Amino acid sequence: MKYLLIDLAAAILCIVPGWLVGRKLNKNGMKRSLSILIAIGCSVALLAVFFIVYFSIYYHAGDSAKKALEGNDLVSVEKIDGGYYFDGPGEESAIVFYSGGKVESEAYAPLMLKLSDAGFDCFLADMPLNFPLFRVDIADKFVYSYDYDTWILAGHSMGGVAASYYVEKHTGEIDGLVMLASYPTEKIDDSVSLLLIYGIEDGCMDKRLLDQSSSLWPKNTVEYVISGGNHAQFGDYGNQKCDGVASITCDEQLNETVRAVKNAF
Repeated sequence: MKYLLIDLAAAILCIVPGWLVGRKLNKNGMKRSLSILIAIGCSVALLAVFFIVYFSIYYHAGDSAKKALEGNDLVSVEKIDGGYYFDGPGEESAIVFYSGGKVESEAYAPLMLKLSDAGFDCFLADMPLNFPLFRVDIADKFVYSYDYDTWILAGHSMGGVAASYYVEKHTGEIDGLVMLASYPTEKIDDSVSLLLIYGIEDGCMDKRLLDQSSSLWPKNTVEYVISGGNHAQFGDYGNQKCDGVASITCDEQLNETVRAVKNAF
């Protein structure tokens, strides 16, 4: 989250040059109203450039993720409105997954495939501009269109926060919340089972803020630490800035994640 704050600060700084231009023009005798319009125009143009550049740079899904989208003998994968549907042998429980910020959603296909193999049908949500906070309510497309006894929302990093916002607003409809390298920022109702999973080598998540969020956890909360795991290996998108070096493989980290989810739900 600290990197999101840095990005927001950078966006705000784009306004400063426009303000300085307007101030300069006003001092040179230009009418105040015209100088304000020019200043606004400069700021908007700079912000537009910033956002175009910012959202055009993101983490892309790797080869194993693209392969996972083909499914296997037990799991069929279908592109549906709002994302991908991983239909496995399970019939009672479903997981809706929110990708991490600025990470292509397809990067989490290997995890979805493994979870589906384990008995959880999965919905991998598409996110506009790969930014889950822009579409917190996307789970509606799946929860209200498919019939399952148990609904679990899950997300990685910023996606975990976005998923927690949905859960907080849909008390009684969602049974579980899985947050990978993430933590809630609002109180989670005690009717929800919360599973927190993160790697011991995670260099992106602020462990201090995770500990501080404990007052927001529901009664049924499990904190699961993956020895040797890091931040990025919950998906297949390569190394991530600020992250620690994992001492286990991505496949091992995903397998341990699936075991934790199976034990919790």
